[in-house]
Amino acid sequence: MAEVHTYTVTEMNRLIKKLVEGSGQVAHVQVRGEISNFKRYPSGHCYFSLKDAGSVLKCVMFQRQARQLLRYPDNGDTVVAIGSISVYEPNGVYQLYAGRRNWKRKASSRKKERNQSRPTRKPWASSPPRQERRCGMS
Repeated sequence: MAEVHTYTVTEMNRLIKKLVEGSGQVAHVQVRGEISNFKRYPSGHCYFSLKDAGSVLKCVMFQRQARQLLRYPDNGDTVVAIGSISVYEPNGVYQLYAGRRNWKRKASSRKKERNQSRPTRKPWASSPPRQERRCGMS
């Protein structure tokens, strides 16, 4: 009987990362979901989850992309995030690296107060309801 190779945790996470990134199927994806747990850190990076009725996907948007947002999304907003899926090796977590210029938002039926920490250059209030709208650069 052949001996089965025993991987270290780092080797396993690296292997999974290579499999995910090597497939090419998740290099450029659009994912629709509801924003939850949105948090912007002092570094400028934004961490959040996209969820639907059956699953949750962790997401990150780095400072460079986050600066391009016209406003930060609210928890409960339905968005189409564009980016790529990869594995963060130190934690063994796969996540969507969001931040393409085409970050889109679907209008939420709920009205929410604006958080004062958000940019105020161009609020979405003037757009018609129930239409997919751009959340990033025009």
